Amino acid sequence: MANLIEKVEDFLKEYDLCDKTLVVGFSGGYDSMCLLDILSKIKNVEGFYNMKVIAAHFNHNWRGAESLQEQEVCRLFASSCGFEFVTKTAPHDLKKTENDARIARYEFFEDIYDDYDADAVLTAHNKDDNAETVLYRAIKGTGLYGLKGISVKRNYFYRPLLKVSRAEILEYCDSYNLSPNNDSSNMNPEYNRNYLRLRIIPALEKINPSVKEALNTLAEVARSEDAIIEEYISQFRDKVLVEDGIDVNNYKTISAPVKMRFIHEYMRKFDLDYDFKRIKELYDFIESNINKRNGSTISLTNARWLYADEKIVEVIPKMPVTQLSEKLDELEITVSEVGEYHFGEIIVSIKEYK
Repeated sequence: MANLIEKVEDFLKEYDLCDKTLVVGFSGGYDSMCLLDILSKIKNVEGFYNMKVIAAHFNHNWRGAESLQEQEVCRLFASSCGFEFVTKTAPHDLKKTENDARIARYEFFEDIYDDYDADAVLTAHNKDDNAETVLYRAIKGTGLYGLKGISVKRNYFYRPLLKVSRAEILEYCDSYNLSPNNDSSNMNPEYNRNYLRLRIIPALEKINPSVKEALNTLAEVARSEDAIIEEYISQFRDKVLVEDGIDVNNYKTISAPVKMRFIHEYMRKFDLDYDFKRIKELYDFIESNINKRNGSTISLTNARWLYADEKIVEVIPKMPVTQLSEKLDELEITVSEVGEYHFGEIIVSIKEYK
């Protein structure tokens, strides 16, 4: 188990996090309890004395008393490690979906990161999580970017256990007599991730016992291939992806595959990691509007539109028609014949009357 501790030590040294303020996403499960316990041991090693750790627990509030009990386990364990503990309970109206839960959880981590002026947020994603992510994205129809799997570092989020298997983590917890929370919902196959882990991957292991390794290898290959593409397109990214959005004049000069890659990249700025089909829909929308003086919009989320005209493509907040008018050149168009005319999401139909 000393090897696992050394892996985390080496990770923190590699990313210059030895004496920094770290927020740790702490569910109290095997992965995050293992990570927090390792950090409590590293804290006493020379070079790590000034490291500050905040254990951040997000209570999804899905299982009533069980969730509260798990929260208390987290509080007590963080205290035993000598770390500060912060928690937040999700509102009752939070949708009980994996995606909504993930968004709310990461918003909480970001808030704690800001509140403590931290240097990094650590999450305890492991090698098995990465395999499940690659498989899940492949099933959903991802492109090369999705096959790269979970990033070891994304902005100020770091994953020190990403190259550690779940089996190693379980062995660590057993060796140090840790008693992690055992979330009962993890055994519910109605959730997509659980279904993959409980049903699909075991079935695939009958074909290839090393399917998790194969999926992690696929992620490495995808990252390598993506680096080659990145080397090519980096030379004109700044001309296409500008501060306001996508510059249409420069966008028109590149090929369709590169256009779609930049659209995907732009969407990810707003935490919209769409599959290929959705990106193709947005590509078709943009192509149909970039030669028009009066732009149009397409819905992205409940709060956002994608706007496109002959000058710019950008994400804008949804707004009342009275405010939208300024964006759409005061809702002025030329009616030259019968047919449909678009003002954003408003369609005016002109018909011949006899």
